Amino acid sequence: MLQLGSNEWINKKNNYLVNTHVNIKMSDEPEPLKADGLDAAIIGSEYHTQRIVYSIERILVILMERDGMTMEKAQEFFDFNIGGAFVGEMTPLYVWTEDNIGI
Repeated sequence: MLQLGSNEWINKKNNYLVNTHVNIKMSDEPEPLKADGLDAAIIGSEYHTQRIVYSIERILVILMERDGMTMEKAQEFFDFNIGGAFVGEMTPLYVWTEDNIGI
């Protein structure tokens, strides 16, 4: 830590400027993006960029159970609205995990 003043300091490890009222991230590194409503399908993060990694099988189960979709509709919805969406360099990763979760 580097002391800046009575109420401010820099946490070198996390690269934050902190004072008594505001926490400001000082890095230009983009934050990982999350797919809304699919937290239960998160299986980890990519080592270098920390992009969030989702299980496709778990996403399909969520779409079928939560939204009442058939397997065919869930796969189509995933292909066009989730897996096929690119929203920048921190777009989540979607992987087939061979989870045996009832699909």
